[in-house]
Amino acid sequence: MGLSKQHINEKIHYNDITQKEQAKMMKKASFAILVALCFAHLCLGAFGDMHIRIKNELSKDMKIKVHCQDGDHGLGTQVIAKGMAIEWRIDTPHSGQYHCDVEWNELDGFHFEAYSRSRDNQQCRSVCSWHITERGPLLLNRRTGLWETMPFDPLPGEKERVASGLAHKRHDKCFCWPPKHE
Repeated sequence: MGLSKQHINEKIHYNDITQKEQAKMMKKASFAILVALCFAHLCLGAFGDMHIRIKNELSKDMKIKVHCQDGDHGLGTQVIAKGMAIEWRIDTPHSGQYHCDVEWNELDGFHFEAYSRSRDNQQCRSVCSWHITERGPLLLNRRTGLWETMPFDPLPGEKERVASGLAHKRHDKCFCWPPKHE
């Protein structure tokens, strides 16, 4: 009851096809895994952790006081020296917005939105980098590589100085930093 040469060749041919099909399936599976990993990496800001970094970039050698909060959870008041920064991590699926108050010289300052899920998941990717300047908060747009001025409001109690033109006024215009004609 030996196997005929033709039967052995057919069996080998069947095994070769199976191995080729397995190789194709492995390539397809590897490609699918690669695509899934790339998608997860690109969308990490939407599903994973986001970092917020605030750096003191005032033109004079002054410290700033920063107080940020998300709803009921505040980070306390942090004091940042010129050129220094603070950074913290947020869990983006559970965080909608972070608001910050920034003050220096006990006279100047503003309130701004440091993180907004709808604005920042694509603009910041995984890190929202802010520079605090006298002209307002600048956010690094990671898609363009440019620092953009973002909307802000004067701190409470500055209404008189705003009315007289001595303090920052709210604006919604973005411009690239540094200004080209100054």
